[in-house]
Amino acid sequence: MPKIVDHDKCREELLSKCFKLFSQKGYNNVTIKEIIEELNISTGMLYHYFPSKKDLFESLFKYKRIQDIEELSHEMGNADQDKIIEMFMDRWVQNKKTYQDLQMLAIDFFRSNKCRPDQDVFVQFSNFYSSTISSYFGIPPQIGQFILIYLLGLYYHTLLAPGPVNFGKQLSLLKKLVIDSNTKPQKRAKEK
Repeated sequence: MPKIVDHDKCREELLSKCFKLFSQKGYNNVTIKEIIEELNISTGMLYHYFPSKKDLFESLFKYKRIQDIEELSHEMGNADQDKIIEMFMDRWVQNKKTYQDLQMLAIDFFRSNKCRPDQDVFVQFSNFYSSTISSYFGIPPQIGQFILIYLLGLYYHTLLAPGPVNFGKQLSLLKKLVIDSNTKPQKRAKEK
């Protein structure tokens, strides 16, 4: 009897293991041979799921963003707006290393492939997170994009110069700013 393979699950496992490998060595320093050896799979199996290292990398970014939001959505349930914001902030603290690794991989990939500034994988990643933040926080898209850009800068800064900036305190300030901006219009409406 032929073996039944859950291709989606297999693909996810490969991506998860590849993320660890890429995070340790960087995109440019990982070879297809290393991926195959590390994952203990055949060349054919790797190419069945990912026609190239670039496709693997781009799939990895898509997988990480979808996995992240699915996990968060499951945790949120029917939480109110302030609790959702708090949960996002907590997640950003808990997964700081993962987000920093993603950011450094994006920079490594961008530089080593002489990418255009409008590279699809990064535009999709940015648009996805900006719109997700905007939607869940109940804020305009421009502010969602601002928060994402702020977070990316904060992750990068605390990676390069962790001493002068306290990541947790910065996120507390951001949370206060977002919650205050969401509640002030409601307070003004009640006062009228």
